[in-house]
Amino acid sequence: MRRLLIFIKEPIPGQVKTRLEPALTPRGCLDFHTALLLDTVERTSALGVRRLLYLTDCSGLELPDLSARYPLCRQVELRLQKGGDLGRRMWNAYREVAKEAD
Repeated sequence: MRRLLIFIKEPIPGQVKTRLEPALTPRGCLDFHTALLLDTVERTSALGVRRLLYLTDCSGLELPDLSARYPLCRQVELRLQKGGDLGRRMWNAYREVAKEAD
């Protein structure tokens, strides 16, 4: 089955979309980040692929909370990003998914 890997930061006030401040408040940045996340999950639902949502800036304990706060996230598989920078985290996710396909 084909897969779509989606990468996001854990939605935490004051830690997402911070470059949009001072045009937006930290809460406004969080709301914007969350809207983009939910829009991506909703828009990709019609693709007929397995969707894997990779989060960074969380320990893994937050994954059930994310699904509880945003029920739409129950439609995707939640995973943790691993690595120091975005390129490394994307590469690690690709390798993880490629191993599963074997």
